[in-house]
Amino acid sequence: MAAFAVCQESVRAVRHGQHDAWNSVAAGSLAGALLTRVAYGRGFHILGFVVWGPVCGALHWANSTLQPGAVLRSALARQGLLDLPQQQEQHDLVHQPQQQQPAAAAAAVQAQIVQPRRVEDVTEAEIKRWAEEIKQRELAELKALWRQQEQQARAAAAGLGLDQPEQQQQQDGTSGKRWWGLLG
Repeated sequence: MAAFAVCQESVRAVRHGQHDAWNSVAAGSLAGALLTRVAYGRGFHILGFVVWGPVCGALHWANSTLQPGAVLRSALARQGLLDLPQQQEQHDLVHQPQQQQPAAAAAAVQAQIVQPRRVEDVTEAEIKRWAEEIKQRELAELKALWRQQEQQARAAAAGLGLDQPEQQQQQDGTSGKRWWGLLG
């Protein structure tokens, strides 16, 4: 397989990047000749050249014509064994006839679709705006966590009959004094 891949990329380079079934025929012939000569010796390389070229070309043609990967993906998706990517589902929703879905739903789906962009097309202002949005979201999450911990401390204090967290510290033996206050 590696010999075929090397031969195919070499043929593609020689043909200036053109990729078609003739690349597979030439690469299969070269790889077949090389491998049969190494394995069986002189004279058998012609057999490898004649057999493997047409076989690889036929496989290339069958793969490009029949597209078994797409057929398998669609069959698995119909059986519920494979999830379709979210973009495909959104694409399908957007391209349904308008009489089947209200205009508001179509606009909502269109707004959810994120169009891919090149990194070079992103401006500094957008990067700063995104960083600020992330910062604000993180701060809101931290504040919510802090409030939750504070409420849990108050609930624990109320459950013990204490009305202040300081009284709970005194009951636990951890007063508000610093360690140097304990020395004297």
